[in-house]
Amino acid sequence: MKIKVLGTAAAEGVPAMFCNCENCTLARELKGKNFRARTQNLIDGDLLVDFNEDTYLNGQRFGIDLSAVKHILITHAHEDHLSCYGFDCINAAVNRTVEKVNLLGGEYILEELIRVREKSTKGLLESGKLNFIPLEKFKTTVVGEYSITPMQANHAGGKAFVYIIEKAGKSMLYCLDTGKLPEEDFEFMKTLKKPFDFVLIDCTYGRVPADKYGGHLSLYDGANQIKLMKETGAVTDKTRVMVTHFAHWHIPSHQAMEEMASEFNFEVAYDGAEIEF
Repeated sequence: MKIKVLGTAAAEGVPAMFCNCENCTLARELKGKNFRARTQNLIDGDLLVDFNEDTYLNGQRFGIDLSAVKHILITHAHEDHLSCYGFDCINAAVNRTVEKVNLLGGEYILEELIRVREKSTKGLLESGKLNFIPLEKFKTTVVGEYSITPMQANHAGGKAFVYIIEKAGKSMLYCLDTGKLPEEDFEFMKTLKKPFDFVLIDCTYGRVPADKYGGHLSLYDGANQIKLMKETGAVTDKTRVMVTHFAHWHIPSHQAMEEMASEFNFEVAYDGAEIEF
């Protein structure tokens, strides 16, 4: 699998709008890898994970044919992961590479789309341009070449998933927008037949303990989650681990973040990075 990292920030972005904190000021000075759009990733060119307000910009700055996306996988319904208005662009598009898009997520994703954009959402579904596939916790759904298995995230009042994504013998854990995972997730990981090749994990709080805020992880909390995953056999020393989803008030420069993450043997994501495993 090959991942194109499109965005690596929490909801405010880095540097954040209207903000002149030390980290945002430094990001504006250093530029490059210190500029972070809101978190979004593209897998093998056709599976887009989360659909936020930066999707248009990401398509332009990385030269991505968004009309070639076959599947959109949503973790939860917060606006920095689900832009309900963005789906209207599918109705307006012509000469698309792919005529039908599969939208995958918990039932609450469709409920939110209908709540915000009832007429256009129902129009997309009725026209066949958008096909909603509801996902259930611990149940594997096959779509195209992918097998996708949701686990429970500790976020958004329980209306959020982290995902096991498998393709062609490779597997990854997409573990963003979650606090410490519930015990049932670790019990489920014990049943997996092979360890993950790659883990992309939340690091919203940098060096700040997650217990101070909740709903996300820090470097130290992430390291503890990886340790628990190793105890289940889902992660081994060969598993690559990368941190992402950074909040501006907790994250220093990209270089400083790499230095901190090296203590745990974690890689640090940046916008535009490409990971293949």
